[in-house]
Parts: sequence; structure tokens; C-alpha cells
Amino acid sequence: MSYTTKTFTFHFKKRTVKDETGAVIGEIAKKPSIVVDLPVLSAEGIATILLNGPSKETEVILDAVNFMFYQAARQQFDDVIESLPNADDEVKASDLNFDRLQLSYLANLPPATRGGSSISEEEWAFFYKDYLAVMIAATGKEERRINNHIEHFKKPNRCRANQAVLEVLIDQLSIYISKSSNIEDTAPAAERLLGKFQSWVAQLAVANDPDAL
Repeated sequence: MSYTTKTFTFHFKKRTVKDETGAVIGEIAKKPSIVVDLPVLSAEGIATILLNGPSKETEVILDAVNFMFYQAARQQFDDVIESLPNADDEVKASDLNFDRLQLSYLANLPPATRGGSSISEEEWAFFYKDYLAVMIAATGKEERRINNHIEHFKKPNRCRANQAVLEVLIDQLSIYISKSSNIEDTAPAAERLLGKFQSWVAQLAVANDPDAL
């Protein structure tokens, strides 16, 4: 089996310690980040496994790839839920855009928007809090204006067709990513939003390009 190495950076979050009732009784300080070269399968190694026919190794590879499609569909459903006119409306399989569940489409998306690990409500809340503090200091904008950004982050679909707003949010997120001292903790949320907004701007550019018609 053919292996190679790939460099990964591991960031660690501050952790809270809770008792049996769920009350916070202490915390574990954030550990320094570390960089590790890990063994990973090469393209040739993956090809060899698949060509050798069904096996446990084949199942693991296919499960990993297929989970990407599941996560991409899940993100589409999340977008649909955000845009439902009534809270009691249900989502349907027909809400999915299957053209955007093709490997060629997913491969050309920014990595943060392809579908990955979920971001918890606690992580989103920390990102919003950090974004507010960082951006007031970095831009000098009023708190209400930064809160308007955060409202768009919480319901991004409402600005999906507004290229001007999307470009402002892309610019502001880029500033935040460069300025936040907590970016190791908030990068998954910030980069997912940034990638989503960038992909929407790219789609709008194609839709508005007369040469594409």
C-alpha cells in the first residue's frame, strides 16, 4: 500500500470542566498549536486499493468520499430551512439541487464550503462575540453596523442575490480573519461563511455575464 506524508496543523481550544449537573467548575487552558507530518494514502495507493476489488479498505475510502456528498446535501437543506417563508414548512428531497452534488462541482468549491464537520451552536456564538469585538476595534464602525453583519451571517440566504452586500461581507470577514487573536478557534465558522459568500459572488458573475448566454 502506497503512503506519503502530509503536513497538518492542530489547533486546540480552551475547554470547560463541568460537574454532573452541567455546572462549570473549571477550565483547561488552550494548548499551543502543533504541526505534524502524518502518513496519508497517495493517489496511487488509493487507486491500488480500489482496483483490487471489495475490501474493508475500499469501504472506508468510499464511506469517506460519500460522506462529503451527504454533508453537501445537508448544507443545502440548511440553506432551504433558513429561507422557508413559514417556520412550520417542511423540506423535501426536491429542494436539493443535484447539479451541485456532482464531484466536479464540489471539487471546485472552496474547501470550507464542500461540506465538513458541523459547527456547534456554542462555536457559532463564540465566533459572533469575537467578530463583534474584533471588528469594532479594527474598523471603528458602530456596534449596530457590526451587528448587521452578524445578522447576515446568521441568515446568509437573505443576501445571496445581493452582490454588493456579499462583497462587503467578504471584505469584512477577510479583515476579521487577519485581525482576530482567536482565529484558531473561529476559523471553521469564519472560513465557511467566507467560502459561501465567495461562491455566491462567482455564481452571480456567471449569471450576469452576457458572454455566457
